[in-house]
Amino acid sequence: MLTMKKPLSILLITAAMGASSVALAYDDSKKTYSSRGGFVGPSEKVITISDLQAMNLTSEDVPVTLKGNIKSRVSGDQYRFVDTKGKELVIKIESRAWGQLQVTPEMTVLLHGEAEKDSRGLEVEIDRVTKVK
Repeated sequence: MLTMKKPLSILLITAAMGASSVALAYDDSKKTYSSRGGFVGPSEKVITISDLQAMNLTSEDVPVTLKGNIKSRVSGDQYRFVDTKGKELVIKIESRAWGQLQVTPEMTVLLHGEAEKDSRGLEVEIDRVTKVK
């Protein structure tokens, strides 16, 4: 019987140690900490189309995050996007960027992708679409 108490006490001590080492993750949208797992650090900065147009994009594939609404499909993978300030831009959204998400013009979304400027102008390619809650 003595041998049964020893493994049980080791198990209880191990469980207590595990419970005391819960990491806190910062929820940027609620400005609070949570005991769920996750990333703790800075969030992507959401920019406007005006910000994007004003940037001196000298290299290809500059990461961008835009917030707004996809208003219509122009053709193929080209869509008309309107940001939170009302500025419009035609963007390219890769088919895999949608995942299982269905989007309507009324839904606010975050678009994650890359931007570049060349002789044809500003081009934005989106590789991930997420719904704003």
